[in-house]
Amino acid sequence: MDLRSPQARAGLTPVVADAPTAESLGTQLCAALPPLRLHSVSLHDAQADVLWLNTGTLGPDEHALAVEAIDVLAHGASGSHYERALEDGRSAVFLAVRAPQGELVGLVMILVDSKSLATLRGATLVTPAVRTILQRMAVLLRPRESAPKDRTLTPQEVDELLSLDVEVVAKPESKRVPALMVRQLIKLRSGGRTRRYEVIVDGSDSPGDSPARGHGDAAFETAVLSRLLEWLAAHREVWENEPASFAIPVSRAALADEGFLRLAAQRLRSGGVAPQTIGFEIDQSLCIELPSQVERFCATCEKLGCFVVLDDFTFDTRALGVLRSRAVRLLKLDSRLTTNAMRDRLSQAVVIAIAQAAKVLGLHWVAKRVESDAARDWLAAVGCDFAQAPSSEKARPLDSLARAVSSRAGAA
Repeated sequence: MDLRSPQARAGLTPVVADAPTAESLGTQLCAALPPLRLHSVSLHDAQADVLWLNTGTLGPDEHALAVEAIDVLAHGASGSHYERALEDGRSAVFLAVRAPQGELVGLVMILVDSKSLATLRGATLVTPAVRTILQRMAVLLRPRESAPKDRTLTPQEVDELLSLDVEVVAKPESKRVPALMVRQLIKLRSGGRTRRYEVIVDGSDSPGDSPARGHGDAAFETAVLSRLLEWLAAHREVWENEPASFAIPVSRAALADEGFLRLAAQRLRSGGVAPQTIGFEIDQSLCIELPSQVERFCATCEKLGCFVVLDDFTFDTRALGVLRSRAVRLLKLDSRLTTNAMRDRLSQAVVIAIAQAAKVLGLHWVAKRVESDAARDWLAAVGCDFAQAPSSEKARPLDSLARAVSSRAGAA
């Protein structure tokens, strides 16, 4: 006669009182977070369903945010967090809960006062204590083929799994090797070309468009960065003689991927490439939508020695805070301002205001889609430093650039 309990006969391990649960881990997480003005903290599974909420209830708008974050983080191979600024003065910060192999198994949604979040000033919510709790959540939420879905893990099983799988293993970089093109900016006030280059990917060289933006794929953008840094390391002697800079546009996916700038630091160091050679273009809209995330990205760039370019800049007051970062070196005006400036006084006034602000802040600025001599003359007169002129300054393959520079040096 089998004297075991029904649970034992079914192959289930009895649950002890202190077994980790969504509630216990959520409570630990709240205690481990930096001191912030929190509105709520919730734990969600991979379908964005609420598993635990520390207070109140989540409305349909908050649930829609969780669904969006699941989609963004699921497509970012190693992204650890995602952030959204809300219109009511709050920010939504999402922390990815990933299985040891990188699969997204859930997320934590933190609704916090935006001003409170801004006080972190480059710090991170994902402290070592928070990271440990997220790893325990991953063990709790990870599907296990050997056990029924409703089986709760014991503390011993959690510890065993954590001892084997403490670090999240990032997915391999994308195997796609993008074909990189570059386009030189031209000088307006002194004439001639600069040694500043825009990086263009996959032939996206349509007039006035910001190159490489819009992929929204952190793995792809990591491949672009890797390809450029490998090329710079291979032709290091050329750029030591003629220093230049290359700017790569980044999307929200790259901003959310902590591994993106870590890879930049590793490749710069191993390749012996000067950090100031590399810059990252961030669209003004992201500065408005993800202010804290952009601020942290800029703070990391400042530590690395890389520069930041603000693209499609219109002097929107909601984006001006990022100009305090010393990493920001260049402003690229929205092409609508420069194309309208010759016939619209309001556009002229905004351009002149940007010119004066850039002068006070010690920044350079770029006018986009400058195609006429009259526009060039007017922009030079108001103090514009550089211009983007796709019709006259064609993009060229990256691989041909070093040969061209070497040829000029040899001729000299």
